[in-house]
Amino acid sequence: MVMITVRNFRLSAVPISSILPQSGFRSSLISSRNLPFPFVGHRFPSTSNNPLLLHARKKNSESEPVIKRNIVEEVSEDEEDDELLDELEDDEIMDDDGEDYFEEEFMEDLWDGGEGGGISLAGTWWDKEALAMAEEVILSFDGDLKIYAFKTVSNSTVQVRIEKLSNKSGSPRMEDIEAFSSRYRARLDEAELSKTVPENISLEVSSPGVERVVRIPDELDRFKERAMYVKYTNDVVTPSSSSESDGIFKLVSFDIETRCCIWGLADGFPVEDLVGRLPGQPSVNFRQFAGYVDVDVDAGRSLFYYFAEAQKDPHLLPLTLWLNGGPGCSSVGGGAFTELGPFYPRGDGRGLRRNSMSWNKASNLLFVESPVGVGWSYSNTTSDYTCGDDSTARDMLTFMLKWYDKFPAFRDSSFFLTGESYAGHYIPQLAEAMLDYNVHSKGFKFNIKGVALGNPLLNLDRDVPATYEFFWSHGMISDEVWFAINRDCDFDDYLLTTPHNVTKSCIQAIADANGIVSEYINTYDVLLDVCYPSIVQQELRLKKLATKISMGVDVCMTQERRFYFNLPEVQKALHANRTNLPHQWFMCSDLVDYNYNDTNINMLPALKRIIQNHIPIWIFSGDEDSVVPLMGSRTLVRELAHDLKFKITVPYGAWFHKGQVGGWAIEYGNILTYATVRGAAHMVPYAQPSRALHLFSSFVRGRRLPNSTRPSIDD
Repeated sequence: MVMITVRNFRLSAVPISSILPQSGFRSSLISSRNLPFPFVGHRFPSTSNNPLLLHARKKNSESEPVIKRNIVEEVSEDEEDDELLDELEDDEIMDDDGEDYFEEEFMEDLWDGGEGGGISLAGTWWDKEALAMAEEVILSFDGDLKIYAFKTVSNSTVQVRIEKLSNKSGSPRMEDIEAFSSRYRARLDEAELSKTVPENISLEVSSPGVERVVRIPDELDRFKERAMYVKYTNDVVTPSSSSESDGIFKLVSFDIETRCCIWGLADGFPVEDLVGRLPGQPSVNFRQFAGYVDVDVDAGRSLFYYFAEAQKDPHLLPLTLWLNGGPGCSSVGGGAFTELGPFYPRGDGRGLRRNSMSWNKASNLLFVESPVGVGWSYSNTTSDYTCGDDSTARDMLTFMLKWYDKFPAFRDSSFFLTGESYAGHYIPQLAEAMLDYNVHSKGFKFNIKGVALGNPLLNLDRDVPATYEFFWSHGMISDEVWFAINRDCDFDDYLLTTPHNVTKSCIQAIADANGIVSEYINTYDVLLDVCYPSIVQQELRLKKLATKISMGVDVCMTQERRFYFNLPEVQKALHANRTNLPHQWFMCSDLVDYNYNDTNINMLPALKRIIQNHIPIWIFSGDEDSVVPLMGSRTLVRELAHDLKFKITVPYGAWFHKGQVGGWAIEYGNILTYATVRGAAHMVPYAQPSRALHLFSSFVRGRRLPNSTRPSIDD
């Protein structure tokens, strides 16, 4: 994928002389006053998930001569550079000596030395001799390898980057690098003896790396078929302001004589689903999409989604699906606009405020209202509202396949499946359906890289008794009630559907416990006050009645969110409610007739199969949740590890965030992790946003939670 850094970009004819100045490529480029729509659509190859490294030099140092004129940057697909993204902080990075680097413009022109990428960095008396030998060696590879960049350094070092023409990304294999290194090393040894080059030369051979150069017009044909990730300034947001945006484009044509090129929007994103700006939304630097995916056209069954791109480099970061549970609760209202998405509803219910700990700092985020009947998802067939685990998984599989048709740029992105509560059923069953699809598909395959579940319902036999153990351990029920539950209840029989062989004394003990707790306590967060108003009427009333605890959690956010989503202008902006549903939007739907027998299914076998397909699983628990408390989840993860015959690879202990205990964690078999989040509730990202983001970032980056108080780069 090609990347062009552009500040002011005209999408119609653009003078190439403005983009590519005579003295070399510069990062301050053309001027634009408008962005014409619609764009010309073009299908493009899937994008890379690898990081971009900016051209840089040390602060207060002399500029290095860098680039031959007429170039654009291209991001390679080098897997060896994956970790570089983790070290980037804003515009500043560190070199091996710990010195600061910063982004700079390209300054000087230099002779072409190698024909590969059209650049050569040189400056020693023996550079031409060393380059000639490198070109001689490269010819022995039957034209499949070319020298992309070449440099000799005064400390007797040769640095060569080679590209592989048969690879669309240009990245050579390790075998290619080793073979070239061996042959070139032998030629340098011969030259040392003849004094053509200095003695004891060091040789460094690598791939083109994360920054690429494509010469225009020499390599136009090769470049023209690539998609380009372009940053540009949109000066038409308001008459007096501008905003930086980005998009995926393709070069439509290039005129050598007039030095003009025409760009078109690549066919990778559904323009009709693009959300311009939500009512009362603060300005952001990422794109949002929302709309419907038809999972069964004949039945008129459609699922609603909301998609927020990552705040930086969405083409480099993974895609994460988040599902809320219920069953029957909205992932858009819950996950996207209450927990981990980019916005929260304001106190008056008429606008939005930024979530500074949104998970789209680390990933692209997709939220789906599933099954039909939830939120704005609907069906024209009444029987579709009677559903269960199987039908929900089938519809979500169809949804994802069709969603990728809308967003082909993310087909090859790393894909993470996440959710909470009853998503302990949704997500494992969807993952199994995707694995089955992969087995039979001769084409596209889901690139699943991990599963993470927060306070998930996995097995009622463990999760239900854990609730009453939690009540008792937190002093919420008496010893007598707890002893009666332990004595009289067999939780293999006491399930959510039609208990059988359950004693009257057990039923009474359960009723006593629930009656004491549920009337006065928010069972999803036992330390959080309850919200009394049934719906938001005035911001003043909310301020008087809504108690907020020290971390800033708004206990009445459910009401604010409901008010906001029922505003006609909000539904229009989200492309929602396209059939004018005869009911309001609710966080949890009464329309869904879910098969509650499915709640009794033990999900450990599904998790076992996922792990056997080498997919990491993280289970995390907010330690203030009594609905699916940590005691049950912790026990179930241990049972799963025992069934898989896993050994403990990281002993149970505290993990840290910002110098404080973030929770406790244990890892089994280098692939199964259980973690608690200190001070969090059933909705972990809502109650502890900073710790939740830290946990999520570690998960998608394949890192263990830090077990030291030393501040990490993510802090």
